Amino acid sequence: GVGRGSYVGIAVDVETTGLDPRTGQVIELAVRRFRYDADGLITDIDRAYEWREDPGEPLDPDISALTGLTDADLAGCEIDTDGATRLLRSASFVVAHNSGFDRTWVEQRLPEAAGLNWVCSMRQVDWRARGFDGRVLGYLLVQNGFYHCGHRASSDVDALIEMLRHRDATGRTALSEMIERGSRPSWLVRAKGAHFDVKDQLRAQGFRWDSDLKVWAKEVD
Repeated sequence: GVGRGSYVGIAVDVETTGLDPRTGQVIELAVRRFRYDADGLITDIDRAYEWREDPGEPLDPDISALTGLTDADLAGCEIDTDGATRLLRSASFVVAHNSGFDRTWVEQRLPEAAGLNWVCSMRQVDWRARGFDGRVLGYLLVQNGFYHCGHRASSDVDALIEMLRHRDATGRTALSEMIERGSRPSWLVRAKGAHFDVKDQLRAQGFRWDSDLKVWAKEVD
């Protein structure tokens, strides 16, 4: 059980066969729960869970080069749907570095885990104000004095948790900042009636295709 004054978050990362959830599949899912206190200090990190899944078709060579995964690595593998769903539902929130990407894939693969509280460590932390030049996970990590094997789900999850420990000049953790910003109300802007020809412009401005509502949408502060 979780002791008094202790809260639970869960970090997530997925590797996929492509960028479009309508045509692609998840090939690797990693999750790790962590506990934190009221000051946003991470106090405990639980064991790592990682699953691979056979997409039933050969991987694109670019995806193999990016992730290091091969068809042989995935052959016969399957994500533990019930186990992964239970883990995701056991936390106060789910965090990913670019959660707009990961959430879509996770909810598509694990529909019983849809509608949870998600926050984004990339967009809901002001990394520039914390002295970083960018917000890509690998770059943040290097500037923070660490390195990792990027584009593998378990490594990215651990890197994300490490970055949430970062303290600014006042001692405030990135986790604390992210939770505060993630708790504020936000607006969902939909580009209803947008012509097909402007889809690239919408994507460049951060809009994502909502396949259920058949509309381009973007969440803003």
